[in-house]
Amino acid sequence: MRQFFPILGGVAATMLLASAAHAGDGKSRASFGYTHYDSTGGELGMITARYGYQPYKYIGIEGELSTGIVDETVTVGTQTADIGVDIAYGLYSTVQVPFDRLGSNVFVRAGYQEIHFDLESGATTAEGELKGLGYGGGLNVMFTVHHGLRMEYTRVEGEDDENADTYSLSYVLRF
Repeated sequence: MRQFFPILGGVAATMLLASAAHAGDGKSRASFGYTHYDSTGGELGMITARYGYQPYKYIGIEGELSTGIVDETVTVGTQTADIGVDIAYGLYSTVQVPFDRLGSNVFVRAGYQEIHFDLESGATTAEGELKGLGYGGGLNVMFTVHHGLRMEYTRVEGEDDENADTYSLSYVLRF
């Protein structure tokens, strides 16, 4: 799972380069933080990077990339196994309603999400995935015009009644 830290570094570099392309228009936003994943398969932790662009007053788009940092040990019968997120990514449409002059806002989002897992038990490894519709909402609280905090909930609905709830807390940079 740790092989994806370089990918997150690349995402951060891409966000910085993208900021140069849109510098000063205030329509771009990057965030970096922690996401808690909760499903019947376990409770896991991820670091998450997001980039969003809002070309219209209320409507925008955002992409996200996450990798696991907190695994869980599960026991089935006499066997124990470690489960963790390998990589997760998604693309969302957003609707945001600002409520102060700094740009703090309430938002809802809907889109497509994939979460890929690793399961390790001794020398045995397996992979799993959850992919499908993601929807949720949250709050961006801006402390200055450029810096803020994002709190968010998203539900991912997969196939065969598989689903997960995610809760995220992130630092936001608007540029």
